[in-house]
Amino acid sequence: MKPARWCGYLINAALLALSCFALDRPLSAPSINPGVYNTPCLVSFTREPGIRLSLFLDGTPLSPDSTSVYLEGTEGEEITYTVQAVFTPIEPGLPVLSVSEYVWTIDRKKPARPVLKAVPAEEGWQVSLSLSGEGMLSWCLYHRFTGTLARDTVLPGSSVYVPNGAVLCAFAIDSAGNRGPSASYAAPVRNEAGSPFRVLNPVPGMWANTQTLLIESIPGTVVLWSLDGSDPLLSGQVYEGPVLLDSGGVTTLRLCARDASGTLWSEQVLYSVVESPVPSLGAYTAGQPVLETGDFYELPIPEGLRYSFGDTLPVLPGGKNILFSAVRGMLRYFPLTLSDGIDSWRIICSSGRSHSTSEKTVSRSSSSTDDPSISIHGWHFIAIDYRFPVFYSLDDGSWNEYTGPVFSDRNRNSVLDWYSPAWKSGEVQRINLPAIPAVTGIPEKGMTGGPVFLSIPDSPFAYTYTVGTLYAPESPSAASAELASGLLFEVPSGSASRFQVRYLAALDGIVHGELSADFLIDRKTPRIPSPGIDPQLVWSRSPVRFSPSGEDTLHVEITPDLYARDGASYILSGAPGKKIDYRISVYACDEVGNRSETVTRSITVDLNAIYVDASAAVPGDGSPSRPFASLDDALDIVRGRSLWRLYLQGRSEIKKQHTILSDLELSGSDAELDIAPEAGFVVSGSTMTIRSCTVRQSFSGPDTSRNQLPVVAAARPLFDLQNAVFSAIDCNVSSAGRQSYSLVRASGSAVSFSGCFISAQAVEYVAAVDAKRSQVSIINSDFSCSAHDASVLSLFSSSIVMNNSRFSVSVGLSGRILEAWESSAILDTIVFDRSGVSVDNRDSALFLDAKSCIVSEKSVVNNGFWKRETRGSR
Repeated sequence: MKPARWCGYLINAALLALSCFALDRPLSAPSINPGVYNTPCLVSFTREPGIRLSLFLDGTPLSPDSTSVYLEGTEGEEITYTVQAVFTPIEPGLPVLSVSEYVWTIDRKKPARPVLKAVPAEEGWQVSLSLSGEGMLSWCLYHRFTGTLARDTVLPGSSVYVPNGAVLCAFAIDSAGNRGPSASYAAPVRNEAGSPFRVLNPVPGMWANTQTLLIESIPGTVVLWSLDGSDPLLSGQVYEGPVLLDSGGVTTLRLCARDASGTLWSEQVLYSVVESPVPSLGAYTAGQPVLETGDFYELPIPEGLRYSFGDTLPVLPGGKNILFSAVRGMLRYFPLTLSDGIDSWRIICSSGRSHSTSEKTVSRSSSSTDDPSISIHGWHFIAIDYRFPVFYSLDDGSWNEYTGPVFSDRNRNSVLDWYSPAWKSGEVQRINLPAIPAVTGIPEKGMTGGPVFLSIPDSPFAYTYTVGTLYAPESPSAASAELASGLLFEVPSGSASRFQVRYLAALDGIVHGELSADFLIDRKTPRIPSPGIDPQLVWSRSPVRFSPSGEDTLHVEITPDLYARDGASYILSGAPGKKIDYRISVYACDEVGNRSETVTRSITVDLNAIYVDASAAVPGDGSPSRPFASLDDALDIVRGRSLWRLYLQGRSEIKKQHTILSDLELSGSDAELDIAPEAGFVVSGSTMTIRSCTVRQSFSGPDTSRNQLPVVAAARPLFDLQNAVFSAIDCNVSSAGRQSYSLVRASGSAVSFSGCFISAQAVEYVAAVDAKRSQVSIINSDFSCSAHDASVLSLFSSSIVMNNSRFSVSVGLSGRILEAWESSAILDTIVFDRSGVSVDNRDSALFLDAKSCIVSEKSVVNNGFWKRETRGSR
C-alpha cells in the first residue's frame, strides 16, 4: 500500500470521527463508503424532509441543489477527494445540525514492476522481491521437472527459494486493486564460485617470446591491469581484449576486477621473457598479439617441437598439422605452448569471429504503449498487461477474466485465446504455445572427445544464441547470432574446451523462453602414467608388487594372467618351479576415451631362482645378469619352505656343509661342483633335486687301510637325507680319498637316480647308498664302488627298484652289490660286475637276510661274483 495514501486516509478518518462525535451522528450516509477505488465513483447523499444539504468538494461548494458528487481520475494518476456534507434546518437562522467529512481516493496508477534479486543458495537461488511503492506482491513458482506449482502473496522485502530449473513470476497489487506489470526470474546457468575472471595468458614461467594478455570474465565484470607495479584500481588500463604486453625480463602483472555486485577481486602473475626466435608457424609472425585462424585453418607444428594447449606442459610431439574449426558466431582463444626442450614459446591462437550485433529488436504484438503488452515468462507464465479488462480461454476452455499471468506447463502444443472489449472491438486474439522444444546433440554425461552438433529439430521458433566457455554468456537478445540448422563444435587436437550455449526462442514476435546446453569437448591426451615399476627391474626371484599412478582412469594389462590384486596394487605372483615372463602395459584413459601413450615393462618372475656362474667377475645378487660366483653364497640365501631353483654354470666350489630345509633344485649347464672334504649337504624334511651336474669330492692324505670291516655310521656322507626326497637326474657324482663313508645316507626318505654315473672310492669301506626306512629307485644309471670292502647299496627296512642299470665293485677283500635287511628289491635288466685283487673270491652280488626278498627280477647278469645271492644274518 502506498504509505502517503494510507496516512492521509487515516488522518481524514480520524477528523471525520471527531466531527461526528462533536456534532451528533451524520443525518445521511454516502452511497459509497469512503476508501480507495480504481474506477470513477458517483457518490450520492439523501436528506430528510425539512433538512437542507450543502456539499463541498475539496473546500469548494457545489450547487445548492446538488445531492451527489462525481469523483473521477485519469489513467496513470492517483487523486484524493475530500467531500464535506453540511446539514442545516430549512428554516433560516437555525444552527447547523451536522457536519460530516469523507475522503475518497481514485487510484488509476498501476504499481511498479517488482524487482527480483537473487543470491546463490544450495541447489538453487534465494530471490528477494522488492517494490517501489505500496502494494502486495503475488508470486507463482513452477518447476518443470518435478511438475510443482506454488503460489502466494507476500509483503515487499520477502524472499522466495527458487530451485535450479524453476521459474518465478511476480506482480504487484495495490489497495485499489490495480495490478502492475509482471516480472520473472528463471534460475540461470550458475558460474562456479570464485573469481569472476581468469587470466588465460600470461602464466608463470620463463618464455622466449613477448606475451599477450588474455582474460576471460563473467559478463558485467570490469578488469583493470598494470605492468609497472602500480595499483591497477588507481591507474590501471581497462581490459577490452587481447593486448601485446611490451615488456621483457622479469615482469609482474597486477590485475583488479570489479564484478557486477561491486565486489573487488585481485590477482598477480609473475613471469619472465628472454627473447628467442619463434619457430615457423604458418602465418604467424613474431610480435603478433594473436594468430588468427579464421573459420578453418591447419596450423603446422614443426618436427622436433612438443606442444600443448592451456596450462599443461608441452608433451605432444610435433611434425603434424593442428586443425582449427570455428563455431559460427563465436570467437575463441587457445593458448598454445611450444617447446624445443630448451626454450618455450606461448602463442595465442584465435578461431572464428564474434557476432556483429545490430540494433534490432523482437517485434511485439503491440505497436503502442496504449496497446496490450504480451510477455511470456520462462515458457510457463503468459502475461497480458492492459489498462482495460481482459478475458482469456486456454485450449478452448471456459472464458475467465484475466487477473494475473496465466500458467501453462507447455508439455504439449497449446493455444491461449484472449480479447478485451476495449481493443479492436473485442476481436479474439490467439497466442500459440508450442510444447517446449529440446536441444539435441548434447553429449551423454555432458562431455565427449569428438565433435558436437547441436540442433533444435521440428521447432516453429526462431532462435538467437550466445556461447561462452569458462563462464556462462550473457542472455541472448534479438541482436545475437541467429540459429540456422544447428551449431557444430570442434576443438583442436590436444585441447579441451567447455561450451555454454544459451538460446532465446521467439514466435510471432513474442519471446517464449530460453534453452541451454553445457558440455565439454576434451581432446587432451592424458599424461603418461607411471607403472610404478623401476625401469631397471627386469628380473625378480620374488613376487613383484607395483602400484601404477596417473591421472584419469588407469588401464593395466598383464600377460600372462598370473597375478593378484591388493587394492590399488598388482602382484606378479609367478609360478612355482618355472619362470614367468610378464609383459605389463599401462595407459590412462579419461572419461571421454582419450588415451595416453602406453607404457610397457617386461619382467621375469623366477620364483626363488638363483643363478650361479663361477666365471662371474663382480659380486652378484644371484640374478641372470649378476650371478653368484660361489654356490655357497647362493645356498646361504635359501630359506623358507618353498621351492628354490639354482641354475649353475661353470666350475664352482662348495667349501662348507649346508643344511637344506627348503625344497631345492640344482640345474646345471656345463656345471661342475667341487665339494671340499668338510663340505656336503644335509637335506632335512625337504626335497632336493640335482640335474645335469658333475659333482666331485676328493680327499688327500695317507692311505691307512685296515683289514677289518669299518663302522661307517658316524662318517659324514656327501648327501645326508633325513625324511627327505632326493633325486639325481643326468648327473655324474664321484667321491674319493676318504677312509670309510657312504656317498648317500638316507633315513625315512625317498631316493632316486636317473641317467646318472655314480662313483664312490674309499680306503677301507664305501657304500654308494646307505638307506634305512627309505625307498630307492635307480633307472638307467651306472654305479661303481671301490674300496677294501664295498657295498654299492645297503638297505635296512627299505625297498629298491633297479632298472636298466649297471652296478660294479672293485674290492681288495669283499664286495657286494646289495646288502638287504628286512628289505625288498625289484630287479629288471641289471648287470652286476665284480673286480679286484682278492684271490679267495667268496662274494655274492646280493646278500639278503631272512626278512628280505626279491619281489621280482628280470634279465639279471652276474659277472665276477662267486654267486649271485646269499642269505643269512648280520
